[in-house]
Parts: sequence; C-alpha cells; structure tokens
Amino acid sequence: MNLPYFVGADQIRAFEAAVIGCTPKCKWIKDILDTYKDKTFIKNNGDYDMLTLPCRFHHVLTELGYKFWKITDLSSLKSHNFSIEKKEMFVFDRYFFNSRNAIEVHQTTKSFCAHNYAGSWMKQQQKKTIKSILPKWFVKLVYIVGQKTWKRNKFSWFQIPFEN
Repeated sequence: MNLPYFVGADQIRAFEAAVIGCTPKCKWIKDILDTYKDKTFIKNNGDYDMLTLPCRFHHVLTELGYKFWKITDLSSLKSHNFSIEKKEMFVFDRYFFNSRNAIEVHQTTKSFCAHNYAGSWMKQQQKKTIKSILPKWFVKLVYIVGQKTWKRNKFSWFQIPFEN
C-alpha cells in the first residue's frame, strides 16, 4: 500500500502532529508550511505566539476549506482515492499514531506508535507530579470524569471536523 501522506488524530480528535509524513509536493503540508513565511512568533501585544501544531493544522486547513475523513481500519484504505493535490485529507484514528490517553499507552492491534509527551517516557520515580503520588486508579477516574464532564467542550475549537 502506497500512501502519499499520513497523519493521525489524537485522543481528543485534534491532529496528532508528532507523527506525520508525506511525498514531495503534498498540498496540505505546503499550505501549513506557507503559514510560516515571514512569521515572527511575536504577537502585536508583545506576547509569544504559542499556537501548537495541532491547532495550526486545524485553523489553516479548515480555513482553506479542506474536508476530512477518518480512517478507522487499514482495510478501508483500498477504497480511498488519495490525492496530494485535492483539499481533502484522510486522517488515521487515534489508535494508529497516538495510542494513549493522558495517563498511559493503550496499544492496540492498530497501533504503530504512541506519542510520549509531558515526561511520560520517564521512570515513575523521576517524575515529581501529582500523578506520580496518587494511586493510578484514582488518576484514571479523575481523567475519565473530567473528559466526560467539565472538559468535554474545552477542545472543540480545534477538533477535526470529520465528514460523515
């Protein structure tokens, strides 16, 4: 199977920018890179522009009118007609390139990798966080309740608007 590009979603349905790839002249990569031309990374008010790649991917590509489809199974790739020139993207489900939640890796049969961030690669005794002190079951419970209740809509402004 030859794909002209690959990019995945993360656990909150945003772009997973840690693992991407493409062939030369890929339109969506060029569109992203073009936004960095003459970029100073300092806003008019003097603050640093701290917009993360997942947010930049979302804002640039949706503003340019891209359409997004989710790939949930490798067998479905055979029916897709990939193009590096159209304003469309096929985005792999979170289990392919970010098989984790905010707490731990959840490797599946679909997983190629897991994005280790926020010190998640460090040994537990090296970490000096509240997560390292509390029992794992309690941290998981707080995470799940938080995602289902008060943080449910917090990330909606940069989640991938998948087509049906």
